[in-house]
Amino acid sequence: MILSLLSLLILATALSLTRPTTALNPSTPSSSAVSPMSDVTAALAKEEAAEHLNPEMAALYQRMSTGPTVVHCTPLGAPAPSVPGYSLASSKTVHFIRHGQGYHNMLADEYRSLGRTWKQFTTEDSNPYVRPEVFDAPLTHIGRQQASALSPHVSGLSPPPGLILTSPLTRAVQTALMSTSALPASTPFIAVESLREETGVHVCDARRPTSDVAREFPMVDFGALQEDDGLFDGKERESKESVGDRCRGFLEYLRGRAEECVVVATHSGWLMTLFNGATVSGEGMKGWFKTGEC
Repeated sequence: MILSLLSLLILATALSLTRPTTALNPSTPSSSAVSPMSDVTAALAKEEAAEHLNPEMAALYQRMSTGPTVVHCTPLGAPAPSVPGYSLASSKTVHFIRHGQGYHNMLADEYRSLGRTWKQFTTEDSNPYVRPEVFDAPLTHIGRQQASALSPHVSGLSPPPGLILTSPLTRAVQTALMSTSALPASTPFIAVESLREETGVHVCDARRPTSDVAREFPMVDFGALQEDDGLFDGKERESKESVGDRCRGFLEYLRGRAEECVVVATHSGWLMTLFNGATVSGEGMKGWFKTGEC
């Protein structure tokens, strides 16, 4: 599998189109595009992973794993999951990319390296994720390097991707553009609201007005988005149930697309919820995403 915090995650997956059960198959990593994470970043990643694996996630998994449609995740190359109706012949291949290092990630690392602590999902001044400077945080220089480093891998995918989907948050759009820069310009490139990071309180996870980001990234189709951010709540963090429903909504959207091979740029918390709560996944796919593996 590929685990990547603050940088790029690539997961090759197969999404079966058969109902009522679908299957996702993440691959193993092929190479490392960036240097290993620092001790400070690793410690912060461990803390944030523990925060995600809470009773809300367990309740989400219980609901998603016993409902009428269950998504199973197994490594590519492994035997097909033993679930009724699964057919590899009726599947899609999806390459998930986790965004490169954003300014909010860098600021959190700096805070921690200085010995500062904070309580997550609060508006306290000690929390780096609520500083106005990190609103819809873009990539840092390191983040841009990480995104660009993935381009040779993406351009060498077989079959070649016929569709690029991205979260509309700036760091994800930038990562999607840089990592897919060698793909044909005619490849459809669409922003999808349901791919956004778990949102609320932390302003790094708020987005700019659609007209603003569309002017900056005219090569991306933002036509399905409302003008204003209807997800972000400045006082309350989004529930795991809500994020899980967005994950499932995205899979349904993907099911309806004609393209067989797709690149998706999104976020660590969203992927953590996808593989720990919204799907039935192997233990090896549930870890927090760490820096520098792709």
